[in-house]
Amino acid sequence: MNENTRNRTVPSPGPRSLRRTATRPAENSPLGGQAAIGLKIRERRAKLGISQTELAERLGISPSYLNLIERNKRNIAARLMPGLAQHLRVDVEWLDGESERRLAQELRELAGDPILRNFDLDSSASDLVARSPEWARALVTLYRAYMNRSQAVAALSDRLNQDPYLGDAVHTMLTKITAIRSAAEILETVPDLDEPERTRFQSVLFKESTNLSGIAEGIAQFFDTADTDTAAMTPAEEVDDFIVARDNYIEELEEVAGALRAEVDPFGAPSDSRMTEFLERRLGVTVRFVRDSAMEAGKLWNQVHFEPETRTFSILESAAGSSYRFQLARLICRLRLGDPIRRLANASPLLRSAEARERASGAMASYAAACLLMPYDAFRAAAEDARYDIEFLARKYGASFEQICHRLVSLKRPGSEGVPFAFMRTDPAGFVTKRMPLPRLPLPRYGNACPLWAVYNAFQTPGAICRQIADFPNGERFLFVARAQGKVQHRFNAPRHLVSVMVACDALYADRTIYADGLDLSAPGLAVPVGPSCRLCARRACIYREEAPIHEVAGAVTPS
Repeated sequence: MNENTRNRTVPSPGPRSLRRTATRPAENSPLGGQAAIGLKIRERRAKLGISQTELAERLGISPSYLNLIERNKRNIAARLMPGLAQHLRVDVEWLDGESERRLAQELRELAGDPILRNFDLDSSASDLVARSPEWARALVTLYRAYMNRSQAVAALSDRLNQDPYLGDAVHTMLTKITAIRSAAEILETVPDLDEPERTRFQSVLFKESTNLSGIAEGIAQFFDTADTDTAAMTPAEEVDDFIVARDNYIEELEEVAGALRAEVDPFGAPSDSRMTEFLERRLGVTVRFVRDSAMEAGKLWNQVHFEPETRTFSILESAAGSSYRFQLARLICRLRLGDPIRRLANASPLLRSAEARERASGAMASYAAACLLMPYDAFRAAAEDARYDIEFLARKYGASFEQICHRLVSLKRPGSEGVPFAFMRTDPAGFVTKRMPLPRLPLPRYGNACPLWAVYNAFQTPGAICRQIADFPNGERFLFVARAQGKVQHRFNAPRHLVSVMVACDALYADRTIYADGLDLSAPGLAVPVGPSCRLCARRACIYREEAPIHEVAGAVTPS
């Protein structure tokens, strides 16, 4: 049993059930999970020097059953996975193939790059990961480096073409060179110049060459300050990998945030006044609300600013209540839980750079703030009771739509899981600013997703929920729930800042959410035929296609 089917209540056939047009990927596929587990167990057990009989005894099963598992003749029961991981000293994720699925998806994104269009790479991604995972990781690392360098070159090219200073400097340099050349030619070709004239032309040479040197120095400084230095993997990508590897759930922070919550307000979820009082009395922080004009724009982050030297926390008067409330909780977690957060960041091999560890610490402070304001058990019970009505939960907890979506994604406590959701946030240009995928719903790391996804449709009706049953070419179906919303405008003439936030779950969970109400999930034509992206989509006849696919898939489902 894999991650997508564990602890799931599958609806029985009937008017509310959702029939698939195709089956899931076979479990004995290279990345389906089960086929690779037997070989992994056997190789890892041998490496640790544990006999088959000894491991079977530790797991409470017969040696013959373990032998069948290692020979891929039997699927392993979900209840055995934690014990296997413990005794083999690995993560469950390593066993169930989730890391391989993510790696294969990144290779497919790599294969979608136009520069590789003439190579049939997509069909071999799974084989490469199964046979040579280190080579696969190396290729992904190289591709990330290539993307970073390409973006740096594009940014520098734009700067060279558009920066007025550089254009003016080059024009001035040419003018100075012309003046120097003219003066030099006169001095060289006119032998009977009188002394005052010769002195004047020599003065011109000295003055113009000095000016030329200053311009050249300015251009050199221009290139020195251009931000062209990039790493093989950006810090943001390292943090992304860190969060995904944790399956968007950090048990250690759930525990310490629970203890901190009791300290801030022993009677329940802490209120604004309780958090402000805790910051001022216990942590020596002065909390103040300031006018927009009194705050330097460069110091603002999410409408707040903390000054460590003066222990002053400034909040814009125009900040939304849900925003500054979350920031109060985040600052408390940042100051009180700094040590456990730093330990988690320093212990992760995925966070290779100091900037990545700093970013991850910030992300974990936000995670802990959500734990503080929305305690796991109480929030999960409320979500189940409300059938995952995001807007209702936002009102109940005084949180924003996006904050509730983030918390829903983290309901992954073993034995007490909520509906497993993916999360995606994008701007109107299609740039993905946050992504938390599901095992069988990879989200784009580079470029855009399918333009038919609800996360993009939501921009047409900001503030309204956009729901969608998305039907992928391989038969996978997901419920997409998205809403576009504007960030707070501090003044009338400020440009509007829209983002679209989406959560998604396997369509088999749709009946557990309020967003399936009124839908006949068995009705033909209800699901919208979509793909991962144009370059990776097998729907050749799609009228919305913007780019040619990189491959032709035999027997692919095409839109009606």
